[in-house]
Amino acid sequence: MDTLSKGNKKGITRDEIIEALSISSGGRFSDALEELMQSGFVIKYDAYRDDKKTTLYRIYDEYCLFYLQFMVPFKGSKWTQIFQKPAYTTWCGYAFETICLKHAIQIKKGLKCDQIQSKNFSWNNNNAQVDLVID
Repeated sequence: MDTLSKGNKKGITRDEIIEALSISSGGRFSDALEELMQSGFVIKYDAYRDDKKTTLYRIYDEYCLFYLQFMVPFKGSKWTQIFQKPAYTTWCGYAFETICLKHAIQIKKGLKCDQIQSKNFSWNNNNAQVDLVID
């Protein structure tokens, strides 16, 4: 979780996690990652970067991300100091994106396209970013 909280908030690949932890990609790592996904703390999803499909992992629990990014490093700080940091505004954006991903079904209903089979993903390149693509 710590590695995911320090990585790219859009998500990081399995290989990037393994490299950051300096471990092998054996069964223990796979089991731990699977348990984090089953518990709802981590999500595995497809992202498209410059027209290339990439499987990414990211923290899916907004509070866990908040705790790891603000409560741990700024322990003892006042809220008035924390919420003024640019990192807090960034967290708000990612939390909103995560909420949209979690409620993609309701968004599709609101757009009246819920009867159409689709895949949801994010997309970005060096010039632009789309948080939720319904394909």
